[in-house]
Amino acid sequence: MFMKITNVTFCFLLCVTSVVAQKNQGQNRIQNLSKLEIGFQGIGYGYETGLGNNLAIDFTGGLGGGYYVYDNEVTHGWNLFQPAVYFSVNPKLYYNRKRRLEKGHNTNFNSGNYFGLMMRFTTPALFPSNSTGDLVTFADSLRYSYLFNFHWGLQRPIGSKWLFNVHVGLGVARDLEFSYQAIHPALDLKFCYLFNHRKLNH
Repeated sequence: MFMKITNVTFCFLLCVTSVVAQKNQGQNRIQNLSKLEIGFQGIGYGYETGLGNNLAIDFTGGLGGGYYVYDNEVTHGWNLFQPAVYFSVNPKLYYNRKRRLEKGHNTNFNSGNYFGLMMRFTTPALFPSNSTGDLVTFADSLRYSYLFNFHWGLQRPIGSKWLFNVHVGLGVARDLEFSYQAIHPALDLKFCYLFNHRKLNH
């Protein structure tokens, strides 16, 4: 059931993306951004590609936190020396860029508010301690996990080379080894260094 809901939602989003992107061809297009991301989830590389004036898909991969899902509970954490690998896909619908332009606000680097659907995959820790008994670390409990959430977020530039991004929402986490799953609040905060930081005039 979990996978069916995810697949149906993703297909619906792709259909909406295709329709809206065709209608929103103009000067205020979403920029393609290549970035180094540092935040709650870890450190990784991200690429946000535009699909018209208001739609984008954000692809991210890196090293950082993992998840332990068990009996309707979700625990997240990470150790610098025992990181997990993560990959995520996040379609985003920016809903206030036109209004920001009308008010004279900055829309560089896809600055605006958005609704998103995050799909994330995480692995166990790369370097588990393989401890037993009282010496077991949190990293030893991490397992292959899949997360899906719906969220509201905002993105703002900091100077000419950095971005600030935060989102809050609600999601479902699933343990891929033992099929445990749980509903959990979704929160992410990150700072992004832009490799292609040239400003575009809209």
